[in-house]
Amino acid sequence: MTSPERLEQLLGARPLAQLAPGLSAWRAIIDPIDMAPVRIDLVMDHAAPTLELAVLAAPVSTRAPSPPRWTDRFAVSHALITAFEGEVARGAAAWRVGPRGGADSVYCRAEIRGRGALAPRVFEAFNPRRNEPAHSVFSAFHRLAVAVSTTERAHRALDRLWAPLDLGVPATLQGSEPKTLRVFGPLRAHNQADLRNLLGSLDPRESLVVQMVDCPAIESAVFGDLQRLARRPGPTAFAATLELRDQLLAAGVPGSAIVADPATIQALFGER
Repeated sequence: MTSPERLEQLLGARPLAQLAPGLSAWRAIIDPIDMAPVRIDLVMDHAAPTLELAVLAAPVSTRAPSPPRWTDRFAVSHALITAFEGEVARGAAAWRVGPRGGADSVYCRAEIRGRGALAPRVFEAFNPRRNEPAHSVFSAFHRLAVAVSTTERAHRALDRLWAPLDLGVPATLQGSEPKTLRVFGPLRAHNQADLRNLLGSLDPRESLVVQMVDCPAIESAVFGDLQRLARRPGPTAFAATLELRDQLLAAGVPGSAIVADPATIQALFGER
């Protein structure tokens, strides 16, 4: 793994200590061994809190440094920041350094220059797994980034961290009216509990688009969950490839609710 200082240099990040006095800031660097690392920065400017997401063009190499492929910035609401601070504080309070991983390892580093008990601290973890304090810290960073990101490239960069960070079912809820359930990986039996928790958080009356164009397969164990999703009282439409359409039909999703072109979904809702 590359040193933390080298990672920050390659990711175009200045040390948080160089920020203006009085600002609160949180940084996470997530460096899977076989992927380009990602930096997530949250800077708490009281006028306009901002989340910055940066991704390298290739996995880090000290012999062949590369600048960030791109950097996106997103506005963050104070309500989201309050929830994020609480999650990070709970994980930081119980933090324990875990063992280094093997060939499948992911190196994570968090730096906090926050308020009160959160200021200042640096954390490192290898292969954070669920039910560990380290995992709750990095999943909080990831969850916040997912909530505020609005660009396709940001969505895909965060999607790629799902497996290295052990985040469960590859799906997220985004937007409103209609709300979108993005499914960007296979739906498998071992993630069924996570899927049910996610579906249980939905308001059954609100409009929902189930975006499944990046879902390669559905295991039969979750057919019943998709069938119940399709029968919810609120308008529900599934955007899926032709290959996935047959699996959705086998799951009991009506053909009239499945579209290949997401642009036609609004018209579908209007017909109901």
